[in-house]
Amino acid sequence: MKTYRQLVEILNERMRKNMGKALVSFFFMSVLEGLIMSVFSIPAMALMSVDGSTGGSIVSLVFSLISIYCGFVFVMLLQYGYQVILLRFLRGKFVTLGFLFNGFRERKRIARASALFSIGFIISFILCQITVLAVNYFYPAFFKNIHFTELVGFIFLLYVFFSIILLIRFAFVWVYLADFPEEKITAVFKRCFSLLKNHTFKLIGFVLYAGGRSLLIAVAIFALSFFTPEKTEGFAGFVYSILEFIYFISAYTAAVRMFAAVPLYYLNLTEFKFEPVSSVIQLEAPPLQLPENTESDGQNKSESQNGSGGQSL
Repeated sequence: MKTYRQLVEILNERMRKNMGKALVSFFFMSVLEGLIMSVFSIPAMALMSVDGSTGGSIVSLVFSLISIYCGFVFVMLLQYGYQVILLRFLRGKFVTLGFLFNGFRERKRIARASALFSIGFIISFILCQITVLAVNYFYPAFFKNIHFTELVGFIFLLYVFFSIILLIRFAFVWVYLADFPEEKITAVFKRCFSLLKNHTFKLIGFVLYAGGRSLLIAVAIFALSFFTPEKTEGFAGFVYSILEFIYFISAYTAAVRMFAAVPLYYLNLTEFKFEPVSSVIQLEAPPLQLPENTESDGQNKSESQNGSGGQSL
């Protein structure tokens, strides 16, 4: 087992040449996930606003959750592809953006794992909604005094919190499926659950540690936004726009590093060998043969003959 510092050194080495590809893949995945969830959320919102009766509201809620659940299943297919990309980066293998869609190519197998994973996300979504409603009921001024972006960030962090609690023990499912394509889905979930026994908080700690300075900068700017007036003009507005740009870059960089920390910790935990990124082929040199010294050999032979002749006399 390697220490956090040793693992981060490996992460920096592997991502130094691939950070651009990882960022582009992450951004493209985020856009696709946003589009997918929008497509499946629109019917959900339409169903919720159709009927105001109690029975109609319950039916609409059920169908809305089913619609969002289907969206999560498609999102998880992309998540599998992105984990495959990161895993190949860490192993120094060839990667293209097409690997992002590996989940759709292997949909017969990955879709079942996505369906199981999405159950946890639906539960997290329900818990998040219940918490938001409770906060709005007991502290109505809380949501009135924050910006819309801050509200979205708060709900997102709340959702991430519940998702981590429910699904952290299954964090290695995607990379395990990539390494063992013949394993049954239920067996993979059980193995990953057992693999993280006594390592759950270590994984969480390493993921945060891998975020590094980018994560600290993003968190600092996000916290600063709570104390920024809603309308900023002039020089203050210019500075705030620069901070938003820095936040965007830092947040995406930290997210990519934290995503990559999961397969890296998996490799460390399963004791896979870390091969160098640019392996140098070492050829075995032939044995060195020195030329024979004929003159010295001739002198030695004559001396030995003379010596033997003297003894005979």
